[in-house]
Amino acid sequence: FIYLLPNELLIYIAEYLPKKSLRRLTQVSQLFREIASPRYFECVGFKPPVHFEGLSVNHGSCKALPVWRRTNAFMVPSTLWFTASRQTSDAEFKMLDVFFASLGEGSIRHVFLYFFSGPSDVMPSLVSLLESIQQSGCRELYCHGFEWLWRSRHSFTIPTSTCESRLTRLELHSSLLFSGLAIPFTLKTLQSAPLEKLVLTDTSLTATQWSSFLEPLYLPHLCILAVDDHCPGRSLALFLLCHQITDLSISSRAYPCTRPSQKSVTFRKSTILGKLSALQQLTASPFSIHSLMRHVNVSGNFQCLTIELHQRPLEKYLLFDALCCTNHFPGLPQLWVSVPVGVSLDTLAYPDMVHHFCLVQELTLQMDDSESDDIIVSYYNII
Repeated sequence: FIYLLPNELLIYIAEYLPKKSLRRLTQVSQLFREIASPRYFECVGFKPPVHFEGLSVNHGSCKALPVWRRTNAFMVPSTLWFTASRQTSDAEFKMLDVFFASLGEGSIRHVFLYFFSGPSDVMPSLVSLLESIQQSGCRELYCHGFEWLWRSRHSFTIPTSTCESRLTRLELHSSLLFSGLAIPFTLKTLQSAPLEKLVLTDTSLTATQWSSFLEPLYLPHLCILAVDDHCPGRSLALFLLCHQITDLSISSRAYPCTRPSQKSVTFRKSTILGKLSALQQLTASPFSIHSLMRHVNVSGNFQCLTIELHQRPLEKYLLFDALCCTNHFPGLPQLWVSVPVGVSLDTLAYPDMVHHFCLVQELTLQMDDSESDDIIVSYYNII
């Protein structure tokens, strides 16, 4: 009898049903799924994408994914954002896992996972979700989260087994994937994926762990790399010499007193391991630049040096720090100096009785701000 009712009346009835009843109704038949799903999506805060646009879900709205997957309006979005929280349970990760496993050849190209509010540990369902994302043919995977204070004690032995992966870009801004059950997935992905860009920051890895992690790693397609400043300069230099990296960034999170003295910059002994013939751009703090360039030289292909002056608390002579870095880059085409917000003229003062010349074709001082990056001054053809 109920199937004889007009669809308009069925939709009107569905408007009065609670969330649980709506979900059960979507499981009855294809007709009732199409009738009840719009109201159910509204109840759980799920907004289906339009014209293959991006899809954003959280621990609550991801419950609608199995229903949406079976509707006539389903389309594979180009991008998916998932935000976890302290309330995110094993069930939500399993729902996402089943959703990605059902896509088959229709892959979501870009996947963003945010773990700023949780979970605090890796669950088996999370690892299974990561494997399903990779097996679905995802091209770019981004994981963001806080850097936890604890340090992982696990070893980093590259596994002998491989997996099918189309990832060309992997960005891990969290220590979560370097802990517990997630380590095998991370290492197997690095070994198998044809990565062109790799970002590993906020990892909580110690200097020793960074060294053991990079030593056996070989990524033949890699051209863009970003690491955090806990990575030792010598280990990073050895890794770079085995790859054709064109763009390197070394992010700074914890800032020790990094300003080297003029004597240490000029006369400190170095062990040059080789020349980075492919490197064209380098972004780092003065400390990280000196730590790396003690072991390598750059070729004439190098184009741009970006120095991030992010010391806290601010010290005097930050401009002197930047100019000392240019000793490693003769004939530098471009120099960008990122100045911290709230810097005073005293901070940018130059030491008395110190004479230092920097030969650069283009110099830009830029105010570093989370909301806007203001250009303080820019000079061209400085010789």
